Amino acid sequence: NKYTLQGCLDHMETILAEAENRYTSTNDDRIRPTVDWYNHIIGAWARSNLDDSLEKTKKFLYGMEKYAQTEAGVDSSTDSDIRRCWAKPNTITYNGVLFSLARDQGKGCAKEAQEMLKSMKERYQQTNDESIRPDDVTYGTVLHALAQAGMAHEAESILDSLEDDYNSFIEQSGSNEQNLIPESVVIPGLTIYNSVLNAWANSFQRNAAERSESLLSRMKVLHQTGRNTGVDPDMISVSTVMKCHSQSKSKEGTERAEELLDQAIAMYHKGNWKVKPDSIMFNCALLGWASISGVDGQDQGGMAAERAELLLHKMQSLRDDSSSLDIHQDTQSFNIVLDCWAKSMNPSASERALKLLRKVPNPDECSYNSVLHTMTKQTTGTEMVTSAEALFEEMKGLEEKKQL
Repeated sequence: NKYTLQGCLDHMETILAEAENRYTSTNDDRIRPTVDWYNHIIGAWARSNLDDSLEKTKKFLYGMEKYAQTEAGVDSSTDSDIRRCWAKPNTITYNGVLFSLARDQGKGCAKEAQEMLKSMKERYQQTNDESIRPDDVTYGTVLHALAQAGMAHEAESILDSLEDDYNSFIEQSGSNEQNLIPESVVIPGLTIYNSVLNAWANSFQRNAAERSESLLSRMKVLHQTGRNTGVDPDMISVSTVMKCHSQSKSKEGTERAEELLDQAIAMYHKGNWKVKPDSIMFNCALLGWASISGVDGQDQGGMAAERAELLLHKMQSLRDDSSSLDIHQDTQSFNIVLDCWAKSMNPSASERALKLLRKVPNPDECSYNSVLHTMTKQTTGTEMVTSAEALFEEMKGLEEKKQL
């Protein structure tokens, strides 16, 4: 409950304020609020998802940064905009604020997160203070923010910097045993690489497929050579690169997405459980065919819808043939194929779409609307008009029964 959560946070702040007042009235360092007190409140605000959560976390951070600069807090009489705090921020403090920034998918917050990371790195390099050293959580959160905003170049630049630091340590130490690597060296792990892949998928840039494919190849080489064994691509890696290809809106990109799917299926059957095909992976391939269906120069003879439906049947076949593959043909999967038929110039599109609709386990408004749209493209015959009217009445009936 939103109001209950707000009440809990207000109560936490009241407890902190009482502790701060006791400290200022006694100057007894034994009861001075520690950084952990502030971090608990910042973390609670960051995870609250309340409207003012970001501003609250930043207000605490600015007060703690001011305290770090003066070691005596902020005189509220001269700087009323900054909350008076009694502890210096540490990495956990910054990570809490970064978490709040990452909850916003806009570029503004992503840039702010990037600048905060830059500031942390500079302070750490200047002071060698381990308490403010950016860690893997810091980098992962910033990259997540950049990925959501589609800021792929910025995300890959951070990854390149991490790889440079990691490679530099390996060359100097002569060992890449990860259990011997100090905490000061952040090992770019699989989550970090997947975040950068996701940044390319959300960038919608023309070269996104090429760049994501290049990064996927780099991950494979790093794993195979033992340079970084923890970045063997998984199902998220593969499906994200497939998404980049599917968004290219080209027959070549769509076929490459399906090729990656087939490779994942083959690798899984050979024992690589990390790339186990799932519905998300299949839907990424299906979206590629939907993106080119009915497009001049890309959908020769209306083959996109045919290929999409074949892929849908493949999902069912794989599930029937392998007890370990729990691939569900969900409503989204069917809707993507129905959308292909709705866009298709294939003369039998209406019949094929209506036939497929009857196989959808839980059809929704999108399912019916796609079929109706397909029917409106029929220019001859009263039979299809009658069928469309009947389907519309069926849809209305389901809506009245709240079954749609």
